[in-house]
Order: sequence, then structure tokens, then C-alpha cells
Amino acid sequence: MKTRTGIVILIVVCVGLVVALLLIKKQADDEQKKDADAMLDFSNQLTTATANLDDLRQVNLMLTNDLAT
Repeated sequence: MKTRTGIVILIVVCVGLVVALLLIKKQADDEQKKDADAMLDFSNQLTTATANLDDLRQVNLMLTNDLAT
């Protein structure tokens, strides 16, 4: 009888651990997706800022040339 009770308790604990494992994996996957989206957004912002900086450098060069003439 005690062995049977012990086995039932172990089964319940195992089921609880499996459920906890699945929930933690889902949260980790969601966080990984969120982080990947944030990295993509920051990468796009960096690309845009670099392009804007290049444009401003060209304008600055043109204005410097106009001033020199």
C-alpha cells in the first residue's frame, strides 16, 4: 500500500515537472522571439541613421565647396 502511494506521488510530481518544463520552454521561446524582433528593429535604426549621416556629410561637403568658391 505504501509503495502504491509513493508511486502515485512520484507520477504526480513528474506530471507537474513536465508541465513546468513546457511552460518555461514557451516563455523562453516568446522571449527569444521578442529579443530577435528588438535586434532587427535596432539594426534597421542603425542602418537608417548611417544613411542619414552619409547624406549630411555629402551636404556638408557641398556647402564647404560652395563656401570655398
